[in-house]
Amino acid sequence: MVPYYGDFALDDTVHMPFNTFDSNDPSNSVTATEFVAADVHVHINGSSTEVGDDDGVTIDIDAPGVGAHMVNIDTSADTDFVAGSEVAVRIDGVAVDGGTINAWIGAFSIERAGGALAIVKTIKTETALIVADTNELQTDDIPGKIVTLDAVVDTVKAETALIVADTNELQVDNVPGLISTLDTDVAADIAAVKAETALIVADTNELQTDDIPGKIVTLDAVVDTVKAETALIVADTNELQVDNVPGLIAALNDLSAANVLTEVNTAIDTVISELGVAAPTATPTIRTALMLLYMALRNKTVVQTSGTDALEIHNNAGTKIAAKLLTDDGSDYTEAEMA
Repeated sequence: MVPYYGDFALDDTVHMPFNTFDSNDPSNSVTATEFVAADVHVHINGSSTEVGDDDGVTIDIDAPGVGAHMVNIDTSADTDFVAGSEVAVRIDGVAVDGGTINAWIGAFSIERAGGALAIVKTIKTETALIVADTNELQTDDIPGKIVTLDAVVDTVKAETALIVADTNELQVDNVPGLISTLDTDVAADIAAVKAETALIVADTNELQTDDIPGKIVTLDAVVDTVKAETALIVADTNELQVDNVPGLIAALNDLSAANVLTEVNTAIDTVISELGVAAPTATPTIRTALMLLYMALRNKTVVQTSGTDALEIHNNAGTKIAAKLLTDDGSDYTEAEMA
């Protein structure tokens, strides 16, 4: 299996150690001869075309000891190295113990899509947006808006006072006098009233035979109920009159940028719970993405090599929550989607 040296940030230098041994005695280390930087070939994303003329490649032969070599690749030295690159490295034409070695010596990635570095860069970008929004909230004139609201309430109070004044004026107007001017034919009206009065007398006589006392008792009970409910309404009205509504609204002016910042800090400092046993979603929230990254870095990870090869992520209690299958066909090393 070709070793995977990890996920690196763009422009990092990657160090890839490898060893050479005696063909007759694998426990005996021997040096590599005719080994120069041009013998190191770097391929990106499975391409058969290598990164140009050993760009950024240096080698250390027999350092720190015989048979222990180091290949160093500076990913800032060539524009072919970009975020998301999957890189494989081989040596070609290196003489060891009378033989010539052509072999893959390792692989690495640069800010692998969905990897920890890529997620951290996304989180940093989104955090910058949150900071910008927070700064914008701090510059909004919230107290000024509340002062405007207080002015609107004062306007409503003034208009209500005008309505009350108009109602009082109606109570002192001579409404009966105004009505009497509507009809100049008083005699005709009186005659009509007399006729209607006769009908009223007839109805009154009829009422005398009805159980009016019983009905009045019932009506009296209804009136008592209405009076009790009216008393409750009056009590509620009095309570509203003594409430300091303008003072309560004015208290809203206490809201400040510091209050807003405190609430934002409280939200950011809220503890995030560990993820449960399940495949991570492809569209996580920031909290979920952060916790998956934190659990992968902090908690136990197991590279399972018995049976199906897999990289396992565990929670604080040591329970596996998810894993990704590892395969290597001798040409490509692959980590499957986490499940």
